[in-house]
Amino acid sequence: EISKTVEVCGVKIGIYGGSIGCSISGGADSAVLAYILLNNAPGPINFYVTDSINWPNRIVGARDVYQRLVNLVPRDDVQLIETLIYDEQEDENLFETIKSDLRSEKISMCYTGITNNPPGNPDFGQKSTMLEHRSGVRPTLDIKFYMPWANINKSKIAEMYQHFDLMQSIFPYTFSCVDSKTSEHCDDCWWCEERKWAFGSLV
Repeated sequence: EISKTVEVCGVKIGIYGGSIGCSISGGADSAVLAYILLNNAPGPINFYVTDSINWPNRIVGARDVYQRLVNLVPRDDVQLIETLIYDEQEDENLFETIKSDLRSEKISMCYTGITNNPPGNPDFGQKSTMLEHRSGVRPTLDIKFYMPWANINKSKIAEMYQHFDLMQSIFPYTFSCVDSKTSEHCDDCWWCEERKWAFGSLV
């Protein structure tokens, strides 16, 4: 059950009691969500990240962002849980560890940082196709997945970074690119363009 509601920059976030989970990718959206949970969740938090052949740099960035977040908000009831996927079926297996922990009731709810698309369906970069599931999704999915950013876009996330004064301590270390195979943004894909649109810069 929701133990309290927190409002940040006009966005209300339900904070569930008991042991909860939060999926993090190393990106800006999930990082600020994790920061809010670290400051407000009354019970233990499991942070989940996936390491796979499709996203070889995700695990490095997620570990770094996670460590910086827990240094900012020290707690003794959090842990990072890594899932390794070495096949091409990431879309099917991405949340398998989380689903297993939900089924076994190790956690009662899992947060994800998925945001809505920018208004007007802008044609960003060489990859202009936006994910359909980012448009008009509901805050809850399959009951046990909670997406508090479902109806806001990344510009509101940028506002939250300013609000919490995270532009120097966290934002430069988040990673949004889907094309780069290194730790540097490609500065050309749709996700890089969306990041620049919202924050005014890549880092």
